[in-house]
Amino acid sequence: MRLFPNDWQEFLDELAAWGELSIPARKAFLDATAPGLSVEAAHGDPAMAELCDIGFLEESENPDHFDVVERWVSFHQIMKSLEKYPLFESPGLAALCSYLSEHFTPPERSQLHESLALLPNDLARIAGFVSSVEWLQGAFTRKVRLSEVGDLDTARALLSFFTEQRDRVPFRDMEEYFPDVRREPLCDAIRLGVQRAVFFLGLRRTDLEPLIGVWPAAARRLRRLSVVLAPEPVSVSQLFHHPFLIEDMTSLLAAARIDPIPLRRGDERPFTRFVEEAATALLTLPDWLEGLTGLALEARIDLALQALRLTGLLVQEENGTGASPLVPGQQAVEWMRRPLSERRALVLPVFAGTHGRTPRLFDLMEEEWTSGDAAREEIMPWVEQAFSSVPVTSFIRFTDFAEYQAAIGSPLASSSGLAGAATNMRTGEGGAAGTGLATEEALEELWKSFLGIFLGRCILSLGGAEAGVTQDGRPGFRMTDTGRLLLGMPRDGLPEPDDDDAGAELIVQPNYEVVFLSPSPGAEAELGRFCERVGREVGVLFRITRQSVQRAAAAGLDAERVLATLKAGSKSPVPPNVMHEIRGWMGPSTMEAE
Repeated sequence: MRLFPNDWQEFLDELAAWGELSIPARKAFLDATAPGLSVEAAHGDPAMAELCDIGFLEESENPDHFDVVERWVSFHQIMKSLEKYPLFESPGLAALCSYLSEHFTPPERSQLHESLALLPNDLARIAGFVSSVEWLQGAFTRKVRLSEVGDLDTARALLSFFTEQRDRVPFRDMEEYFPDVRREPLCDAIRLGVQRAVFFLGLRRTDLEPLIGVWPAAARRLRRLSVVLAPEPVSVSQLFHHPFLIEDMTSLLAAARIDPIPLRRGDERPFTRFVEEAATALLTLPDWLEGLTGLALEARIDLALQALRLTGLLVQEENGTGASPLVPGQQAVEWMRRPLSERRALVLPVFAGTHGRTPRLFDLMEEEWTSGDAAREEIMPWVEQAFSSVPVTSFIRFTDFAEYQAAIGSPLASSSGLAGAATNMRTGEGGAAGTGLATEEALEELWKSFLGIFLGRCILSLGGAEAGVTQDGRPGFRMTDTGRLLLGMPRDGLPEPDDDDAGAELIVQPNYEVVFLSPSPGAEAELGRFCERVGREVGVLFRITRQSVQRAAAAGLDAERVLATLKAGSKSPVPPNVMHEIRGWMGPSTMEAE
């Protein structure tokens, strides 16, 4: 091993002298070193005087420099090397890769694990191995091809201490922590652990104190596994169960029937003006649900357009130039005329998984998550495993679910390929610039974020889960048979919860305003296609106008469909003047549309 102590017992003695130095003297010894193991003279500097008095520096032939005393040359090289990589201060995998490259030769790296035998320079893969919980759990039971000498029993005792109590301690205090262990077997155990990349040597930046311990993130996760329990059932209120993606798709199709949807040339996304206009027709998601899924109105429009293109209900105009606008596909008109349940039934098979086939739900994720077929094949079993644990008869908090899934394992942390792809896609935080690597804590947070996004975009949006809010204000959810169908998992045959369009409570007023007495996603989605929105949630949400009704007629709605929607939801009869005007406004437009 390179740039590690040859004699660990001697290193302990050297650290005793190092401990007598002031912090300014330690910094001067390491920071002010010039080529040739000499230090620029700063006569009158107390730190320099201290280093000379204790014997770390001596007079040089060059009057402008002090030389490092030969006795301390090896120690100086070790400390300078440790200073480069702050392994115990929010360490990233990039720092670990550099540490492995500097301290281990290629043959030593290849001998750490049988799967690495032919990959000594794949530092990202090696770093993923040695920073994992599994690496710690099998630390001194694996067969290795290293020619090593060490006390296995003492090494196991050290590992138990580092994983259960403190993941690192000052190296020079090791004898105090293990007073019953003689220095020789203690140092042999340390050497063994360092050689196997189980124990790591690093330097604390604040006082330049050498630390010894295990990879901190792995130790924290190992401790957390013993305290993080599977999510417990909870009670929820404000239930939400509605396939809002199907409603959003229908609203955008209606807009496309009136005018093709133009796309920008650079990214083939809709223009801002279209997004703003289309957003007014979309039903309202509760704030807590929007926070859980991250699906604000603009994101929902992107998702709906994505789903429409994947199902062929929206296609690009053949004769267009550049970014061709989107127009309804051949089946779009017939699909729009069907009831909500039938519209959803026709869409589900496009995305649902079947035996031996990976679900296409991944296609509904944001573009930065779609990193190729190989990554999808690797990540989908983890997704299925995670959501297969969600009950269908009781609710669990999403935060408990995500925390538990991160604790039992993340595909982003266990696969260097996925970690690199995820880091490039989603991070700047916790990652190392230009390396494609991130800290394991950041990858765990990324996995929890992914589960929330997947739940919102791919499951809740299609009615595959029912959501609610617990007493402490946190979102909870449970799977439905539709959700299990989407993931290609066995279903329980339980009845689906009613969609939230049942029992709509609204009043149509003679002044053409529509008042909602309680939230009703289904009724809101239907009315949004022929009314102008003036509010959200409850109260006056819509106003019926000539322009909005004629726009609906141009999209293919007729007067009877509009009046039937109003009558179905209104708690009182629809005023005669409203019915008369709607028929009058829609008559000519309806005939033209037909």
